[in-house]
Amino acid sequence: MLGNVKGKVTIITGSASGIGMAMAYKFAEAGSVIVIADLNLDAAILVANDIKNMHNVETFALTMDVTNEKQVNDGVAAVVAKFGRVDCLILRTTQTFI
Repeated sequence: MLGNVKGKVTIITGSASGIGMAMAYKFAEAGSVIVIADLNLDAAILVANDIKNMHNVETFALTMDVTNEKQVNDGVAAVVAKFGRVDCLILRTTQTFI
């Protein structure tokens, strides 16, 4: 159960594939505005377009490497510029740090 996320602007990192993508579809099904933030912009655009067509919600795709503070800051700024806010941030990545 997601609770009320209808209309909420949700950034999900690592969401062009795998668990992050599944989460994006689930949040979209509940009516959330979906931001696909991923290293692979081409895949992010494809997923964002598919979600938009399937669930009739607003979507946005952007490149984001969560290990790069500037990319994270720039990505969040782009979302705020487009939608006016960020309501939910889900950090779903598979980075391994040694």
